[in-house]
Amino acid sequence: MKKRFSLLAGMLFALTMPAHAADNTEPKAIGPKHGATLVPKARQVICEQDGGYNHPDDGSNIPNAACRNAFLYKAETIPIWERRQMFTEWPAYSQNLAGTQHPSEKVPDGQLCSAGIARFEGIDQPHADWQVSSVAVKDGQATLHFDATQVHEPSKWTVSLAKPSFNAATDTLKWSDLTQLEVTKVIVPPPTKGDHVKYAGVYQIDVKIPADRADGKQTLLYVQWEREDPARETFFSCSDVRFNGLSAAK
Repeated sequence: MKKRFSLLAGMLFALTMPAHAADNTEPKAIGPKHGATLVPKARQVICEQDGGYNHPDDGSNIPNAACRNAFLYKAETIPIWERRQMFTEWPAYSQNLAGTQHPSEKVPDGQLCSAGIARFEGIDQPHADWQVSSVAVKDGQATLHFDATQVHEPSKWTVSLAKPSFNAATDTLKWSDLTQLEVTKVIVPPPTKGDHVKYAGVYQIDVKIPADRADGKQTLLYVQWEREDPARETFFSCSDVRFNGLSAAK
Protein backbone atom coordinates (compact mmCIF):
# COMPACT_ATOMS: atom_id res chain seq x y z
CA MET A 1 0.00 0.00 0.00
CA LYS A 2 2.80 2.42 0.90
CA LYS A 3 4.52 1.68 -2.38
CA ARG A 4 1.31 2.39 -4.32
CA PHE A 5 0.75 5.65 -2.41
CA SER A 6 4.30 6.77 -3.16
CA LEU A 7 3.81 6.00 -6.84
CA LEU A 8 0.53 7.96 -6.96
CA ALA A 9 2.10 10.89 -5.13
CA GLY A 10 4.95 10.94 -7.59
CA MET A 11 2.55 10.93 -10.52
CA LEU A 12 0.55 13.80 -9.05
CA PHE A 13 3.72 15.82 -8.49
CA ALA A 14 4.78 15.25 -12.09
CA LEU A 15 1.38 16.38 -13.37
CA THR A 16 1.35 19.55 -11.30
CA MET A 17 5.03 20.45 -11.71
CA PRO A 18 5.47 23.63 -13.82
CA ALA A 19 6.81 23.04 -17.31
CA HIS A 20 9.91 25.16 -16.64
CA ALA A 21 10.87 23.03 -13.63
CA ALA A 22 12.26 20.39 -15.95
CA ASP A 23 14.87 22.93 -17.07
CA ASN A 24 15.81 23.76 -13.46
CA THR A 25 15.09 27.40 -14.28
CA GLU A 26 12.71 29.91 -12.78
CA PRO A 27 10.78 32.36 -14.94
CA LYS A 28 11.29 36.03 -14.32
CA ALA A 29 8.45 37.92 -12.67
CA ILE A 30 5.89 39.03 -15.20
CA GLY A 31 4.83 42.66 -15.31
CA PRO A 32 1.28 43.97 -15.28
CA LYS A 33 -1.17 41.83 -17.24
CA HIS A 34 -3.89 44.26 -18.10
CA GLY A 35 -4.87 44.02 -21.76
CA ALA A 36 -4.45 43.93 -25.53
CA THR A 37 -6.44 44.79 -28.63
CA LEU A 38 -9.17 42.24 -29.33
CA VAL A 39 -10.70 43.74 -32.51
CA PRO A 40 -8.63 43.71 -34.60
CA LYS A 41 -6.67 41.03 -32.75
CA ALA A 42 -3.17 41.92 -31.58
CA ARG A 43 -0.39 39.70 -32.89
CA GLN A 44 0.28 38.10 -29.51
CA VAL A 45 -3.44 37.38 -29.01
CA ILE A 46 -3.59 35.52 -32.32
CA CYS A 47 -0.48 33.48 -31.50
CA GLU A 48 -1.75 32.60 -28.02
CA GLN A 49 -5.16 31.54 -29.30
CA ASP A 50 -3.65 29.43 -32.09
CA GLY A 51 -1.56 27.52 -29.54
CA GLY A 52 1.02 24.86 -30.41
CA TYR A 53 3.87 26.59 -28.57
CA ASN A 54 4.07 24.27 -25.54
CA HIS A 55 5.30 21.23 -27.46
CA PRO A 56 7.53 20.44 -29.25
CA ASP A 57 10.27 22.93 -28.45
CA ASP A 58 11.01 23.57 -32.13
CA GLY A 59 7.61 25.25 -32.54
CA SER A 60 6.54 22.90 -35.33
CA ASN A 61 3.02 22.66 -33.88
CA ILE A 62 2.48 26.43 -34.14
CA PRO A 63 0.09 26.70 -37.11
CA ASN A 64 0.84 30.28 -38.17
CA ALA A 65 4.25 30.74 -39.79
CA ALA A 66 4.63 34.31 -38.47
CA CYS A 67 3.90 33.18 -34.91
CA ARG A 68 6.35 30.30 -35.35
CA ASN A 69 9.00 32.71 -36.59
CA ALA A 70 8.36 34.94 -33.56
CA PHE A 71 8.66 31.96 -31.22
CA LEU A 72 12.00 30.89 -32.72
CA TYR A 73 13.49 34.40 -32.82
CA LYS A 74 16.76 34.41 -30.84
CA ALA A 75 16.05 30.85 -29.70
CA GLU A 76 19.74 30.38 -29.02
CA THR A 77 19.79 33.19 -26.42
CA ILE A 78 16.23 33.57 -25.08
CA PRO A 79 15.10 30.63 -22.87
CA ILE A 80 12.12 28.74 -24.21
CA TRP A 81 9.91 29.57 -21.23
CA GLU A 82 10.50 33.29 -21.88
CA ARG A 83 9.58 32.84 -25.55
CA ARG A 84 6.38 31.07 -24.48
CA GLN A 85 5.59 34.04 -22.26
CA MET A 86 5.50 36.17 -25.42
CA PHE A 87 2.15 34.46 -26.06
CA THR A 88 0.87 33.37 -22.64
CA GLU A 89 1.45 36.86 -21.22
CA TRP A 90 -0.42 38.54 -24.06
CA PRO A 91 -1.84 41.30 -21.78
CA ALA A 92 1.57 42.18 -20.30
CA TYR A 93 3.06 44.27 -23.12
CA SER A 94 3.57 47.41 -21.04
CA GLN A 95 5.95 50.10 -19.82
CA ASN A 96 5.74 52.76 -17.12
CA LEU A 97 6.26 56.09 -18.89
CA ALA A 98 6.69 58.30 -15.82
CA GLY A 99 9.41 60.88 -16.42
CA THR A 100 9.44 60.45 -20.20
CA GLN A 101 8.59 63.00 -22.87
CA HIS A 102 7.77 60.36 -25.50
CA PRO A 103 7.16 56.59 -25.37
CA SER A 104 10.24 56.07 -27.56
CA GLU A 105 12.37 56.61 -24.46
CA LYS A 106 11.12 53.23 -23.21
CA VAL A 107 9.96 51.68 -26.49
CA PRO A 108 12.60 52.19 -29.22
CA ASP A 109 12.15 51.95 -32.98
CA GLY A 110 11.84 48.37 -34.15
CA GLN A 111 10.39 47.27 -30.80
CA LEU A 112 6.98 48.95 -30.82
CA CYS A 113 4.99 45.72 -31.06
CA SER A 114 6.91 44.15 -28.16
CA ALA A 115 6.58 47.31 -26.01
CA GLY A 116 10.38 47.36 -25.79
CA ILE A 117 10.46 44.07 -23.85
CA ALA A 118 13.48 42.06 -24.99
CA ARG A 119 11.99 38.59 -24.47
CA PHE A 120 8.95 39.56 -26.59
CA GLU A 121 10.95 40.89 -29.57
CA GLY A 122 9.88 37.99 -31.76
CA ILE A 123 6.48 39.68 -32.13
CA ASP A 124 8.20 42.66 -33.84
CA GLN A 125 9.71 40.58 -36.62
CA PRO A 126 8.55 41.08 -40.22
CA HIS A 127 6.75 38.19 -41.88
CA ALA A 128 4.40 37.77 -44.82
CA ASP A 129 2.06 35.49 -42.87
CA TRP A 130 0.94 37.74 -40.02
CA GLN A 131 -2.79 37.08 -39.76
CA VAL A 132 -4.77 40.07 -41.02
CA SER A 133 -8.15 41.04 -39.55
CA SER A 134 -10.81 42.91 -41.51
CA VAL A 135 -12.59 45.81 -39.83
CA ALA A 136 -15.59 47.57 -41.35
CA VAL A 137 -15.65 51.33 -41.78
CA LYS A 138 -19.08 52.95 -41.56
CA ASP A 139 -19.62 56.68 -42.06
CA GLY A 140 -15.88 57.19 -41.83
CA GLN A 141 -15.52 55.44 -38.48
CA ALA A 142 -14.29 52.07 -37.26
CA THR A 143 -15.02 50.43 -33.92
CA LEU A 144 -12.18 48.75 -32.04
CA HIS A 145 -12.34 46.56 -28.94
CA PHE A 146 -9.68 46.22 -26.27
CA ASP A 147 -9.72 43.28 -23.85
CA ALA A 148 -8.77 44.63 -20.42
CA THR A 149 -7.99 41.97 -17.84
CA GLN A 150 -8.23 44.85 -15.38
CA VAL A 151 -10.11 48.06 -16.19
CA HIS A 152 -8.26 51.30 -15.34
CA GLU A 153 -9.86 54.72 -15.13
CA PRO A 154 -9.06 57.46 -15.72
CA SER A 155 -7.09 56.54 -18.81
CA LYS A 156 -6.38 57.79 -22.31
CA TRP A 157 -6.05 56.20 -25.72
CA THR A 158 -3.66 56.86 -28.59
CA VAL A 159 -4.51 55.00 -31.80
CA SER A 160 -2.28 55.18 -34.86
CA LEU A 161 -2.05 53.65 -38.31
CA ALA A 162 1.11 52.74 -40.19
CA LYS A 163 1.72 54.79 -43.31
CA PRO A 164 1.02 53.13 -46.69
CA SER A 165 4.77 52.65 -47.21
CA PHE A 166 4.97 50.24 -44.24
CA ASN A 167 5.19 46.56 -45.19
CA ALA A 168 4.61 43.99 -42.44
CA ALA A 169 6.44 41.37 -44.51
CA THR A 170 9.71 43.32 -44.58
CA ASP A 171 9.61 46.10 -41.97
CA THR A 172 9.78 46.44 -38.21
CA LEU A 173 7.60 49.29 -36.96
CA LYS A 174 9.16 52.69 -36.19
CA TRP A 175 7.55 55.70 -34.56
CA SER A 176 8.01 57.67 -37.79
CA ASP A 177 5.87 55.06 -39.59
CA LEU A 178 2.77 56.07 -37.61
CA THR A 179 -0.05 58.52 -38.29
CA GLN A 180 -2.30 59.23 -35.32
CA LEU A 181 -6.05 58.72 -35.73
CA GLU A 182 -8.78 60.75 -34.07
CA VAL A 183 -10.51 58.90 -31.24
CA THR A 184 -14.16 59.98 -31.27
CA LYS A 185 -15.65 57.85 -28.51
CA VAL A 186 -14.56 55.48 -25.74
CA ILE A 187 -17.05 53.28 -23.91
CA VAL A 188 -15.71 52.08 -20.57
CA PRO A 189 -16.88 48.58 -19.57
CA PRO A 190 -19.16 48.66 -16.53
CA PRO A 191 -18.16 47.01 -13.25
CA THR A 192 -19.02 43.35 -12.84
CA LYS A 193 -20.21 41.50 -9.75
CA GLY A 194 -20.35 44.71 -7.76
CA ASP A 195 -16.58 45.19 -7.88
CA HIS A 196 -15.86 48.82 -8.77
CA VAL A 197 -12.10 48.67 -8.14
CA LYS A 198 -10.64 45.61 -9.90
CA TYR A 199 -12.63 44.04 -12.69
CA ALA A 200 -12.16 42.89 -16.28
CA GLY A 201 -14.01 44.14 -19.33
CA VAL A 202 -13.85 45.10 -23.00
CA TYR A 203 -13.43 48.73 -24.02
CA GLN A 204 -15.02 50.07 -27.20
CA ILE A 205 -12.96 52.70 -29.02
CA ASP A 206 -14.34 54.49 -32.08
CA VAL A 207 -11.82 56.12 -34.44
CA LYS A 208 -11.98 58.10 -37.66
CA ILE A 209 -10.47 56.36 -40.68
CA PRO A 210 -9.25 58.64 -43.48
CA ALA A 211 -10.93 58.06 -46.84
CA ASP A 212 -7.74 56.86 -48.49
CA ARG A 213 -7.12 54.23 -45.79
CA ALA A 214 -10.51 52.50 -45.97
CA ASP A 215 -9.25 50.77 -49.09
CA GLY A 216 -8.96 47.15 -48.00
CA LYS A 217 -5.16 47.22 -48.12
CA GLN A 218 -3.13 45.60 -45.35
CA THR A 219 -1.67 47.93 -42.74
CA LEU A 220 -0.74 47.93 -39.06
CA LEU A 221 -2.81 49.42 -36.24
CA TYR A 222 -0.98 50.57 -33.11
CA VAL A 223 -2.92 51.07 -29.88
CA GLN A 224 -1.57 52.66 -26.68
CA TRP A 225 -3.66 52.57 -23.50
CA GLU A 226 -2.23 54.79 -20.77
CA ARG A 227 -3.36 54.95 -17.17
CA GLU A 228 -3.59 58.48 -15.85
CA ASP A 229 -1.63 57.83 -12.69
CA PRO A 230 1.87 58.76 -11.44
CA ALA A 231 3.46 55.70 -13.07
CA ARG A 232 1.76 56.32 -16.44
CA GLU A 233 1.48 52.58 -16.95
CA THR A 234 0.91 52.07 -20.68
CA PHE A 235 -0.05 48.99 -22.70
CA PHE A 236 0.90 48.56 -26.37
CA SER A 237 -0.63 46.43 -29.14
CA CYS A 238 0.10 45.82 -32.83
CA SER A 239 -2.70 44.48 -35.04
CA ASP A 240 -2.39 43.62 -38.73
CA VAL A 241 -5.58 44.89 -40.34
CA ARG A 242 -7.54 45.87 -43.42
CA PHE A 243 -10.15 48.62 -43.17
CA ASN A 244 -13.02 48.12 -45.58
CA GLY A 245 -15.74 50.64 -46.32
CA LEU A 246 -17.31 52.86 -48.95
CA SER A 247 -17.93 55.84 -46.67
CA ALA A 248 -14.81 57.15 -44.95
CA ALA A 249 -13.88 60.27 -43.03
CA LYS A 250 -12.95 63.33 -45.07
